Amino acid sequence: MHENANITYQNQESTKIMETILNIQPRVSSAASGKSPDEVVMEMATQFASLVPELLDETTGNKEHFELTAEGNMRSLSIVLLQ
Repeated sequence: MHENANITYQNQESTKIMETILNIQPRVSSAASGKSPDEVVMEMATQFASLVPELLDETTGNKEHFELTAEGNMRSLSIVLLQ
């Protein structure tokens, strides 16, 4: 998949997730569920956060990816990997 198409896809998926979260929130408080809308959203956010991969560590990664160019800049791939 082209990089721009992948960005668009990821953006659309994120929007769908946020819309789903907003749609499942009750419009009025309900004592039957025992959880406030904020608690439901916090639980879901915690679940999503557990799916995020670990941060990349420059010291343990491939050294070639983090070498600077002749101009002293970092390569684009390295910047993306670090972000």
